[in-house]
Formats: sequence, C-alpha cells, structure tokens
Amino acid sequence: MDVTIVGPGRAGGALGLAASAAGHRVIAVVGRNLGSAEPHAAMLDAQPFGIDAIFPTADLMLIATRDDLINPVAASIAERIPAAAGSGAVHLSGLVPRNALAPLAEAGYETGVFH
Repeated sequence: MDVTIVGPGRAGGALGLAASAAGHRVIAVVGRNLGSAEPHAAMLDAQPFGIDAIFPTADLMLIATRDDLINPVAASIAERIPAAAGSGAVHLSGLVPRNALAPLAEAGYETGVFH
C-alpha cells in the first residue's frame, strides 16, 4: 500500500516508520513547508512536500497534525488533490470527530479516525 504522511512530527514520523517496516511504501511526507518534511522524507525514502504543494495521491493519507489544523488541512488538500479510486484519509486525534475530514470525503476520499 502507498502511504502519504501529512504532519511529520512524532506521531506521523513513527507511523511512517511502522508502515515502512510493515512493507508499505511511504511515497510522500508533507510538512508545513518543504524544510519540515525533508528529514522524515529522507528517513523513509519518500518525496518531501510543503502543505501547499501538489503531492501524489496514495492509497492512505495519514493526517498527523495538531487537532485544530485537521479540518483546515483537509480542506486545503481537498481543493487541490482529488482522490484516486479507493483512496482513504484518516486523522489521528482521539478528540476530533471524523467529520473534520468532510472536505476530503466530499472530494472522494474514504475517511476515518485512527487513534
């Protein structure tokens, strides 16, 4: 499975490493800017992107941002990156409901929460 990590902090970085170790391919690491994505992308042999870039659609997008950024990030991505068939997006918050990803659901992504 191809995976994109949005938010390469501790949680996103750890999940990226776990996904890679499990045999999945992390194809993109998306940070606030290119510089924040590069270190984690290098560890995962993935392409780094800033949040405003067009990045490749993966089978699964893990959104590992702060809780208050989940919906704005989802909306920003939905405006620029249409879902490929079968693409999913999940966020990692235990406090934020799945409907924070509504912009991505409207763009064709299957959505959920992974906590």
